[in-house]
Amino acid sequence: MAMLRSIGSKIFSIALVLITLMLITSMGTSWVAREVDEELERVEQHYVPAYADLSQAEVKSLEVALALRQFVYQAEHGGDPATLKLLRERVDELESAATAEIIKARGQLKFLLAENDAYAKVERLARLDTRLEFLLEMLEKYEVSVRDMILAVEAGDLAGSENQMRLLDRRRAEINRHLERDHADMYASLKYASDNLQIMQHRASQASMALTVIACILGLLAAGYLTRNLVRPVRRLLEGARQVEHGSLEVDLPVRSRDEIGELTQSFNMMVGELKKKERIRDTFGRYMDPRIVDGLLMRPDLAHDEGERRVMTVLFCDMQGFTGLSERLTPTALVTVINRYLTLMSEPIRANDGVIDKYIGDAVMAYWGPPFVPAERQAELACRAALDMLDQLERFRAELPDLLGLRREVPPISIRIGIATGDVVVGSIGSEFSRSYSLLGDTVNLAARLESANRYYGSTIMLAEATRRMVGPGMSLRELDRLRVAGKQEAEVVYELYGRQPQPQRDAAFADALAAYRRGDWPKARNAFATLADGDAVAATFLHRVEKLQADAPTDWTGDWTFTEK
Repeated sequence: MAMLRSIGSKIFSIALVLITLMLITSMGTSWVAREVDEELERVEQHYVPAYADLSQAEVKSLEVALALRQFVYQAEHGGDPATLKLLRERVDELESAATAEIIKARGQLKFLLAENDAYAKVERLARLDTRLEFLLEMLEKYEVSVRDMILAVEAGDLAGSENQMRLLDRRRAEINRHLERDHADMYASLKYASDNLQIMQHRASQASMALTVIACILGLLAAGYLTRNLVRPVRRLLEGARQVEHGSLEVDLPVRSRDEIGELTQSFNMMVGELKKKERIRDTFGRYMDPRIVDGLLMRPDLAHDEGERRVMTVLFCDMQGFTGLSERLTPTALVTVINRYLTLMSEPIRANDGVIDKYIGDAVMAYWGPPFVPAERQAELACRAALDMLDQLERFRAELPDLLGLRREVPPISIRIGIATGDVVVGSIGSEFSRSYSLLGDTVNLAARLESANRYYGSTIMLAEATRRMVGPGMSLRELDRLRVAGKQEAEVVYELYGRQPQPQRDAAFADALAAYRRGDWPKARNAFATLADGDAVAATFLHRVEKLQADAPTDWTGDWTFTEK
């Protein structure tokens, strides 16, 4: 118990010293920071606006001269009354605006004169305020002369107006000189205030650094004192932590004291026990869902809440063709062995391309790509690469199937269909109060499932939505397949076939020409084009059969879109 009080008193003393130093540092820094903030507020809210107001006044002054010349020019060349009226109103408006900007600048200066107590600042700002007052008087006289000249022009006294214009030009030049000088003085005042602000910030930084250095020195002395008394048990804890860091959870440190270090050692052992439990959970559930989701749910329990999140994701559906016939010939044990091997092979490309397997639905696989698991710009490309790799895995599965079935002849043909779509989905913990899964919902998921199913009617293997096609980079062999209206969608979706890694430009160009004729309703040309391609191209053969039916029925409302009614 005595040791417990000793360690506690040491830590309390060090904490007290550090808190005192921190309070002193905070008070000194706050005092200097308050002055800096006040000066910064003056610069942002008064110096800069005053400078901007004078800039605007200078611009408005030049616009007055331009508008006045336009008025005189229109009057001399017989401009219509409506145009002259608009120009006269424009002159009045600009004159008022220029005066208003100078009045606003004077308002800022008056505030600064009331707030500042430094003689250099007050003297400079007071001098500038006096000149602005004089400038306003000049503008007032100038406006009177402008109105006189406008009246002369409207009365038809063009000779008198020309003399008046020359007089106004001289006065305008004088006003502009005053404005430029006052503008420059305001900039000098702004720069002076900014330089002063930098000096104040530098001094505040130096004071804070000095106090921080003192606190660090005292903290190091206190740490050295504690190290001599605590080094041995702390080293044991450090070694245990290193073992845990390297993946070893077989750590059980002896508790040899009843002080805080003993309690810490005991807590460390309990923490290692909890890590063992989490590791067992991760290993167990990692077989039922993607390990990245398991890690996320363990490290971030908020992901299991009811709130969903909307993201752009790429969804893939893969289904085995011929599974029903295969399942009817197998015992339950053999069927599970075959389907597990098939799903293992189909899952490897998804994981290898950073995809997340959402669920297995019988022999079907649903997976997705997108943030935070992969970069948003690469999600479609990775999904397509996974699909192509799944075709390679299918060949491997076909080679293994005779051994899995125990057959050498009459091995049922097996193929797959894949649909990929990209778009908005809702991501979240979905299910009942008793059972949930971290999954996706939305039209994009439904579209991917529809595209997978649509492959059977086209003879294709991998079908992509248009949004996926736009995100896919080079290195993919793609061709436009159709404008397809799937079940549940009002508008047709342009779909594409992904058929390999090596493009076939000539074949794709010929197919595109045939497809264009098909969409125009040019049935003879489309039939001949698809007939040329049908040998060895299942998709072209499908279109050939479709064109023959359309040519016989001769639809009158043909749009080139095809409606797919089945789910």
